[in-house]
Amino acid sequence: MLQGEWVLLETADAKRTDPGADSIRMVIKDQTMTMFFSGLETNRGNVALGSAREIRSIDMKFANGRTVLGVYELSGDVLTICVAEAGNHRPRSFIPRGGQWVEKWKRAAP
Repeated sequence: MLQGEWVLLETADAKRTDPGADSIRMVIKDQTMTMFFSGLETNRGNVALGSAREIRSIDMKFANGRTVLGVYELSGDVLTICVAEAGNHRPRSFIPRGGQWVEKWKRAAP
């Protein structure tokens, strides 16, 4: 369901929202997530999906050893992910607080 290539629409924390860019991409294939900036790989790791109650969880363990816990929502071709800084508790909503941020991604055209 999250498999494929995604383009960053925007990112926000508790203080501000920044626009995304077509050059910022995320590719999810099987259980591997790869991040790209202007075509260059910037990070790679494993992704695990789950659900608890009414919210879907996402765990991203990057190659640098950092693991971030988050929640996600898929609505059509827009993926919203709210994550906490590594070592912090999983967010309970899509409203970033403290060391949390939310990202909106759009499925890339084939």
